[in-house]
Amino acid sequence: MNPEPLNLNKEKLLKEWDKLKYWVSVEYPPVVDPEEMAEYVINKIKSACEFYLKYFDKPYKLKKDYPKIADEVDEIIRETIEMTPEEDGWSHYNKWLFELTFKDVLDEGDKQ
Repeated sequence: MNPEPLNLNKEKLLKEWDKLKYWVSVEYPPVVDPEEMAEYVINKIKSACEFYLKYFDKPYKLKKDYPKIADEVDEIIRETIEMTPEEDGWSHYNKWLFELTFKDVLDEGDKQ
């Protein structure tokens, strides 16, 4: 599994899980094993952490590996370059990367 931002959207997660279980189960709807579901979610969290660590302080690598968000990354790079040393541009980029990586979790917190 390649590292990727965390996606814990309940509906999408259940659809993904349903597809996985459908191919390994003749029952429909498939029987959900809580341990397997927990392992699946843990692997998604690990992947998100790996994604964050892989691109921490590396906006150009992120831009190269994910061309779909190149414009967003370019904007963050511009903002980072324009910041004074006291403003700590890398913190700005890394905060943006954290929010991108864990946006589904952070968005849920905002709704409560």
